[in-house]
Amino acid sequence: DVRAKGIVAMRLADAYETILRESGVTVYLFAVATSNAPWLGVLEHRAGFERWREVDDGHVWFKREVRAA
Repeated sequence: DVRAKGIVAMRLADAYETILRESGVTVYLFAVATSNAPWLGVLEHRAGFERWREVDDGHVWFKREVRAA
């Protein structure tokens, strides 16, 4: 189930962002294959991520700001 996997992934992202924040990182980028439509849907519609760039190599790039604790 994509939704259940999305919830687990978002919890992992929260933990990752905690480490980034404590390391002084304020912004990071990550890519998702355009062929992975279910995951793109979870990121954009359920998690509130916004696309930063879509490139010709078949990936969508997301830019995420690390929020202060």
